[in-house]
Parts: sequence; structure tokens; C-alpha cells
Amino acid sequence: MNTSNLMKKLSITRVKQSQFAATIGLVAVFAISFAPDTQGQVLTKVTVEFSMRHGDDRDHNTKTDVTIMKGTTIVANNPNVAPGEHLIDPPNGWKTYGPYDIPVHQPAIRKFEYPGSVIAVADFPDGNDTWITKVKVTAHFSDDTEIVTETRDEIKEVNQDRIEIHVP
Repeated sequence: MNTSNLMKKLSITRVKQSQFAATIGLVAVFAISFAPDTQGQVLTKVTVEFSMRHGDDRDHNTKTDVTIMKGTTIVANNPNVAPGEHLIDPPNGWKTYGPYDIPVHQPAIRKFEYPGSVIAVADFPDGNDTWITKVKVTAHFSDDTEIVTETRDEIKEVNQDRIEIHVP
């Protein structure tokens, strides 16, 4: 198997409770150990990581929902990532939390169907909570390959914000 790195510009869309906002960043996509697609290669696992630097944290009572959609079909979903965990921003440098599992819905999507998916990250605080993070989602497939989608820029999550990361 050969390794290829794909860098593509993507848009991240912030959707407020009742408002649609503008594009706010770029996303990097890496294909690791990619073999040619066949019909039998299916999604087996999805994980998410949050990388934070000094600036703001995520409170222990904030719910974070991560959902991957392909069209109107839910591919994977965790409505409460890291429940009860306080994601503390470090005093200096970066701190990464995770990986956290995002359960795959059945029947599992095939690898060639995964591009074009949308990764939605929504924040549901108990009161006010703002946190600043980078998001990294890793899709694992049955042929031992991964597709990694991550934001290059930090995303500022504010009360009940939802961002969408588009997978090329």
C-alpha cells in the first residue's frame, strides 16, 4: 500500500440556533495507507479529538454532539462526547483530548461513499460556555485505512453553536 497526502480547502459553516453564518475556515484531509476502493471496504470506527490552547475551555456539564451525515443518512453519531469531562485549556502550548468514539450506524457506509459526508459538531452548554478548539475526526475502514479530517484553524464554539465540516 502506498501513502498519499491530500490537502484540500474546505469550508466550515457555523449554524446558530436560528441563523446561518458564513464560512469560517479551512480543513485538512489526509488519506493514510490508501488502497484502491472495492465494494467490501466499509466504515468500522470513527473517533474525534479536540485540541486546545490557552484561551477558553469546555465546561464539564456541556454536551457536545458529533454527527456524520451522508445526505440525509446518519453515518455515525455520539450525542454526548466526553460526558462530565472538563476540557481544560492548558496554561501554555496545546492539549489534545480524545480520541473519543463516535458509534457507526449500521449498515456501515462504504469507503468510496464517505467523501462528501458532513461532520457536524454541536455544543449544548448548561448556561454559558465558550470554548476554542481544533477538531480532528478519523474514519477507520475495514481494509485498515483511515481518512482523517481536521480543521486547520481553531473553532470558537459558543452556546448552542453548530459547525459543519465538509469531507471532500
